Amino acid sequence: MLCCVVCVLLILVILDSYKKKEGLLSRPSQNEKARMVKEIMNNEELIKAGKLNRLKEDLPWMDAILYEDLRSVIHEHGKLEESLIIPLLS
Repeated sequence: MLCCVVCVLLILVILDSYKKKEGLLSRPSQNEKARMVKEIMNNEELIKAGKLNRLKEDLPWMDAILYEDLRSVIHEHGKLEESLIIPLLS
């Protein structure tokens, strides 16, 4: 019986830690979005230059899909703006 209780508690702890991770498993909070937008804006030149590997050194949470979406925004609008980035993070 005690073993079952311990297993259930362990599963709950693992599931809770999954919820707190950044990435595709969870949506970023408003504070995280603001931080991510700022980091993206600071690295706009790397995005324009097509340097995903270098970009991932500074932004390890950046995935290829978001990267390509950002490059499309730059191609369409000429630059990145906060109002164009936020919808991509949702």
